[in-house]
Amino acid sequence: MTETMIEYPIVLSLEEIDRLPTTPLHAVGEGVSHRVLWEQEGAVGGILRLRGGARIDPHSHEHAAHDTFVIDGSCTTFGRKLGAGGYEHVPAGVDHELVAAPEGCTLLYVYRREP
Repeated sequence: MTETMIEYPIVLSLEEIDRLPTTPLHAVGEGVSHRVLWEQEGAVGGILRLRGGARIDPHSHEHAAHDTFVIDGSCTTFGRKLGAGGYEHVPAGVDHELVAAPEGCTLLYVYRREP
């Protein structure tokens, strides 16, 4: 993560987001990738994509909380199915997993380290 503060607005069209580099996240699961929208001092916001049936196995972030908002498709988390418009907040240290439905899913996420 970068140590600089963002001091300007970031405004991106769908086309601009689609041109951002896509990074596979093999460490968390096959068929999982993301695009970083912004980063600053222990926080990052991005687009997370899981292809159909992909999963992020149970894990926790000891010193970081995160929020996810389902943009497209659907997934299961904490035993609940979330479709477009669904939201989850995961406090630091809480085990969680994510399983994409057969059609896959796209999520907006914000990950931030807690003091």
